[in-house]
Amino acid sequence: NRLFLTDGWLPLSQLFTGSGTAVTMQGQVAVVRSTAVADSAIASCGILSQPMRRTGTATLAGNGVTGTVSFVQESPLDAVQVSVALKGAKLVAGTNYTLQVRQFPVDLALYTPDQQCTDAAIGTAFSPPPANATNTTTCSPSAPAACAGGDLSGAYGVLTVVAGAGGSGGSISATLVTPYLSLFGTTSLLFRSVVLSPASAAVDSTARVCATVMPPANALIRAAVADLTYGLSGQVFFLQMTGYDSSSSSSGNSDSLPTDLFMLGNVGIVSSLVAPLHAWSIRDYAPNDDYYAPAFQLRCASTGLVYNPNAVDANTTGYAAACLAQDMACMDGDL
Repeated sequence: NRLFLTDGWLPLSQLFTGSGTAVTMQGQVAVVRSTAVADSAIASCGILSQPMRRTGTATLAGNGVTGTVSFVQESPLDAVQVSVALKGAKLVAGTNYTLQVRQFPVDLALYTPDQQCTDAAIGTAFSPPPANATNTTTCSPSAPAACAGGDLSGAYGVLTVVAGAGGSGGSISATLVTPYLSLFGTTSLLFRSVVLSPASAAVDSTARVCATVMPPANALIRAAVADLTYGLSGQVFFLQMTGYDSSSSSSGNSDSLPTDLFMLGNVGIVSSLVAPLHAWSIRDYAPNDDYYAPAFQLRCASTGLVYNPNAVDANTTGYAAACLAQDMACMDGDL
């Protein structure tokens, strides 16, 4: 169903004075209610919220290249605007470079500087769903929908260096708009990396330069880290942002509901007794005294069940498939 209308009596300024207003669909009429109302005729509901533009910036510095790759998205329904502004003494006029958003952030702890921009460290081109793996069309600027969303040069062409003023190296300036990436939701490009590579260089060339896409300083971020020891050693980072207006100088909207949760695991196997594939979850309790048990397999026995505050029945037929298809069908802690 489609509907377009104007209303001179609906005051949005008053609707947004609280923490959110429910919008319910009852038959063919959209009804705005400040609180939920039990009604068997309600077909669906959602939260009415103000769209806030999001921005992210990767600040590149290395291999004789400095500058930024910036991303702006006015709302989840808009395309992402990408701006490239790079310069450097080693940028030779006429040379072509490729630009990609990769799966993972730049890791400064696990990799040496010459390894930080390799595929092993930052992954392959970020490909948010709908994935194009089954698309038989070859990725190219004439068929951008066939490219991974993060393969910006594959979809829109290579970046060409122009000569700098007075012969002082070269520069790259470009702008593009892509509907295949987002700064919102579970497929956000925030905290992933951007990599600039010579188009003619071999795979994993040390001539690459990369950086993590970071939100602006006024974004309100909650962070937590789980330190793992024994058997598996490493850390799992949790970052959760609230809404923010990147055009404002405020510290962020602290009254907003938490939105996107970003998780990054840096885990290394330190025991041959640990299987190479792992299911991971958040449990009800912190480990008790068994955390110091001699047998490391027993050290998490006291953590209880998977965190499940909404009492999702994981024993029903089809739970695993439903959980993979939609986050809301999962127990909250079933990562």
